[in-house]
Parts: sequence; C-alpha cells; structure tokens
Amino acid sequence: MAPPTALSARFPCRGNHNQRKFRATCSKRPGSGPADGANRAVLLLADAARHGIGPALSVTQVRAMLRMAVRIGAGLPRIVHHMNNQLCDDLPSGRFVTAWLGELNATDHTLRSFSAGQAPLLRYDAARDTFDMVESDAPPFGIMSDLDVEIARPIPMRPGDLFAVISDGIFEAVDRAGRQFGPERVIDLLSVHHHRSPRRIMEALRDAVNAFTDARPAGDDRTAIIIKRKEQ
Repeated sequence: MAPPTALSARFPCRGNHNQRKFRATCSKRPGSGPADGANRAVLLLADAARHGIGPALSVTQVRAMLRMAVRIGAGLPRIVHHMNNQLCDDLPSGRFVTAWLGELNATDHTLRSFSAGQAPLLRYDAARDTFDMVESDAPPFGIMSDLDVEIARPIPMRPGDLFAVISDGIFEAVDRAGRQFGPERVIDLLSVHHHRSPRRIMEALRDAVNAFTDARPAGDDRTAIIIKRKEQ
C-alpha cells in the first residue's frame, strides 16, 4: 500500500490560495499530486475500485504517472489521455480508477478541473453566495481506451471562492439507520463554514461525519480536498 507519508497534508502553492486534505482509510488509499513550481500545483484525488493491495497499488501507479508527467511538463489533456490509456492496458477487466485532477494557477487565480467518474464536485461562488454541484467529465480511468478528453474552461477563483473534491466514502457514510451522509449535508456544512480556513473546514467536515456515523470505522476511504482563495 502507499504509505501515509506519501500524501501531503498541505500543498505548497504560493499566492493567496489554501488547500487542505484529510483522509480516513480502510484498505485502499487515494492519492494526492505534486506541486509544480512556485505558482502552479497539480492536484489529484484517485480511488480504485474494490479493496486490497491490488487497488492500492493501482492508485500508487496513478500518482507516480502524474508526478512524472508534471516533471516533463505535460499539460492536463496529455496527462489524462496517457494515464487513461496506460490503465486500460494494465488493469484487468472490471477494474477501474475514479480520479479528479486539478491544475491550480496562483498567478491568474484559476483552477482547471477534470473528473473521471469522481462526482459530484462542489463549487462555492462567494460573490453569489451559492453552491453548484459539478458532474464528472468522463467515465473512470481504465474502462474506455482513447478517451475523448475535453478540459473545461478554467474556473476563476475569486476572493472567498471554494472548490471541494469529496470522495464517495464521505457521501456514502451511513448512520445506524442506514441513511447516507450525502452531498446535501456536505453543502449545508460548507455553507456554515465557508468563511473559515480550509483547515477548519476539514476539521468540521471530519467531526460531522464522525458524529453522523457514531465514529464507527470507515467502510470506504473518506477523503477530501478543499481549495479556497483567501478573502481580501
């Protein structure tokens, strides 16, 4: 399995952006991507189907491919194209990897986002004081070769704006009655805490999920990435 130290708690990107992640794991581990220079960070949340050593190694492979791609200067479309094709070649039938990749630019304050089966993504627009749920751009990696990659226009990150990538282990966490935590509870929590730092938002989310589940062990990975531009 990928060791916990392989996943940075804070991404070193300059400018007035903060990013935090937390995770509570069972037997498979999502990954997080590297920083690339002072003003650009490439971020990753990935989760392999099923549990055990095999899926954990698949996610480690995804992270390694991302790090190499960033090192050689590949852009997001090329990274997505080649990562998917490689996983199609490597993974056995019925296996796949859901993933979100983001490219945060601290110079022009934009976020480029691509989701392969990782949804919903949550975006808070501070000026409008509204949340949008963003669906995935493509199926998970490893299912369709020669994936038609179309990266959406960069998302402007204005002061106070927030972007949240939440794993299904949080959305699908259940209470003793079998009810799921769900996207709506996440949005309600972010609506209350969006003015706080990503660290504090993460703490509030973790505490809310633990309270909802009575702190029972996670049945699936609970991972989140919170990106926020500081208020001016």
